[in-house]
This record gives sequence, structure tokens and C-alpha cells, in this order.
Amino acid sequence: MTKKDKKLAKEEEKPVLQSYSVKVEAMAPITLNYRIYAYSPEEALSKIEQAPLTNLAGQPKIFYGKLKKLKGEVFKFGTILKIFTKKY
Repeated sequence: MTKKDKKLAKEEEKPVLQSYSVKVEAMAPITLNYRIYAYSPEEALSKIEQAPLTNLAGQPKIFYGKLKKLKGEVFKFGTILKIFTKKY
């Protein structure tokens, strides 16, 4: 294996920091949207679990007459494609 091949192999192994949109639905009838930079969807959701962030990506949406259990959803930022969902 040449030096060039080793360098290319190292570059492929590095995880890429990506932007995710995390949508959190709480027991209160409200949905919060966060923009998180993480290496994986699971890490993006765990950042919300560990310490709730104060910077929202948009206005909270209030749903009157709906009470739900906690649910977290992770999307690629700027898309509607759901990548990861976790219910509590």
C-alpha cells in the first residue's frame, strides 16, 4: 500500500459533521424544532436528551387539545425525510 492509498483510506474513515433538524414533541401540546450539528442522527437526538438547548430553529408550534407522550424525530436539515425516531 502506497502513501497515497493510506492517506485516502484515512480521509474515508473520518466522520463528517452534518446539520440535522430535530423535532421534539412533548407531553404538553407543543412541538419544538432544533438545528443540531452532529456526526449521526442518534448523536443529534442524544444532544437534546443530555441538555435541552435554548436556541430554537423556528417558532414553537402549539397544538390545542392534543396531549402526547414524548417523541423525538431527526431529519436532514432542510428536508422532510425522516432519518431517526425515538419514543419515550
